[in-house]
Amino acid sequence: TTATRIRAGRAELEVLVASTNVRSDATAELTDAEREVVRGVVEGKSDAAIAESRGTSARTVANQLRRVFTKLSVHSRGELRAKILGP
Repeated sequence: TTATRIRAGRAELEVLVASTNVRSDATAELTDAEREVVRGVVEGKSDAAIAESRGTSARTVANQLRRVFTKLSVHSRGELRAKILGP
């Protein structure tokens, strides 16, 4: 179910935060769906690959990523990775 996928995504993001020193404060204002997209970007996935793993469309992922960029004041995937992973 969707709720199960969200819980699994949250758990995976928490592992990612712990294992790669992801700055959780940087993602505090994001929705669960936006966090899943961020996780995919950090893992180096394309919009299409993120969409496939989430069971949604690449266009939805692109829209969510645009909102993430706005919320976190970044302009590219590289800037997003740098902001999330920190120094």
